[in-house]
Amino acid sequence: MLYGEYSILLSVYGQEQPAFFRKALKSILEQTLLPRQVVLVEDGYLPERLMKVIDEFIAKAEFEITIVKLEKTYDLGQALDKGLKKCSCEIVARADSDDLNLFTRMEGQYKYLQAHQNVAVVGAYIQEFYEANGVIKKLEIRKVPLEAVAIGRFSKRRNPLNHMSVMFRKSVISKCGGYVKMLHFEDYFLWLRVLARGYQIVNLPKVMVLARTGKNFYTKRTGWKYFREEFNFQRKILAEHFIGPTIFLGNFFTRVIVRLCPPKIMKFVYKALRN
Repeated sequence: MLYGEYSILLSVYGQEQPAFFRKALKSILEQTLLPRQVVLVEDGYLPERLMKVIDEFIAKAEFEITIVKLEKTYDLGQALDKGLKKCSCEIVARADSDDLNLFTRMEGQYKYLQAHQNVAVVGAYIQEFYEANGVIKKLEIRKVPLEAVAIGRFSKRRNPLNHMSVMFRKSVISKCGGYVKMLHFEDYFLWLRVLARGYQIVNLPKVMVLARTGKNFYTKRTGWKYFREEFNFQRKILAEHFIGPTIFLGNFFTRVIVRLCPPKIMKFVYKALRN
């Protein structure tokens, strides 16, 4: 087995589906370049069915597993920041508890960071999928800009990275303040701070993660609650001077108002903006 000097950081909470979680962990075990460490944040109380999946993972893994138990459920940003502090390697890869990492994902990104010491964060394309009777049905590929300049421009209006696909240098993320509480936008806010400090972010033009989606994907991202969260986020990045008033107004109409639209319309708008 081949190992790289990197940690994998993921968080799981009580509502995760055990079957999805098991497959996500299996995709870590099957990497062509295994990690030295996996930091698994137990975000609040986990039912027995999820604890069983974790026990199975520990029994199969041939690398260090660090469990971070949180007494209550935090938002993702806070949970990840607590986990990041326990990562022992300088290179850290993010993984989600229900997505599938393709076999060569970690090796490809790790070698890229080794060869490009000026790059702080590397992401990749992802492909959305769902399962029907145990068969994976692949959907659209979520592409992101590749080069640093394009990523900088894109970041003013959209998240320039697919969070579940990133690998980064822990020291840089720590200097930028790490993950903070910013519900639904914890990673986007982090990348803006990384870019503002002059660090380089790139994406690789290759699908490296299959991202699980479902019928309620867009439904959960509409309504007054998400409207307020998006509006508060846009006000925050305006106040921090990551964007100016003109871009703020543009984002308000293309990102904030759309949260009050029916899910089908929101899906159409997001697909149009993505292309």
